[in-house]
Amino acid sequence: MMTFVLAFLLQCFLPIFDVKSQEFLGLSLLNTDVQQREFTVTSRSPEGTAVQTGRLTLPGGGQRAGLLREILDVSSSPASGWVRIDGQGSSCGAYLLQGSDESFAGFEPASAPLASEVLLPHVEVNTGFMELNHIETAVAVVNPNTAAATVNVRLFTLSGVLRGTTMIHVPAQGSRVFHVDEVFGSALPGNGVGAKRFKAIFG
Repeated sequence: MMTFVLAFLLQCFLPIFDVKSQEFLGLSLLNTDVQQREFTVTSRSPEGTAVQTGRLTLPGGGQRAGLLREILDVSSSPASGWVRIDGQGSSCGAYLLQGSDESFAGFEPASAPLASEVLLPHVEVNTGFMELNHIETAVAVVNPNTAAATVNVRLFTLSGVLRGTTMIHVPAQGSRVFHVDEVFGSALPGNGVGAKRFKAIFG
């Protein structure tokens, strides 16, 4: 009897949203397969250079969670850019947590093959005084390819009316983070306190 084991190449991508000095980055990685797997975790700068690399071996069904700097075996986590996870497996069981003692946000990875068009169903902006429900929507664009990319970004109202469009240039294997209120400021209505307010579908 002959036995065949199929191992699928796994690649998944996680953005880093400009980490402040008081914030942390945590990474949880799960091996969803029944056999032991090896994973490589690489952080890249917004310009696309590989900054740090760490390697993990997880038993079948095993998990490793810790600060990203611990997994990369460096003194401090990257402040911007993105994280790439390479390995073999059937799914990308990863989760990136960014935050501080006061608040945090979690991110699930995108996996290859990547979509050529992405819709962000919830975009909200309310800038101005921090005590007046200050909200900004930040968007991260990751380009894992070996060639630079130009991304067409469009802003729609809830009724489907196009309010603005812009082009974002992303270096090869690089990333870009932008705030909706900064990129589309002239297309956003005022909120009555000298700033902007907007809530819409974004794509």
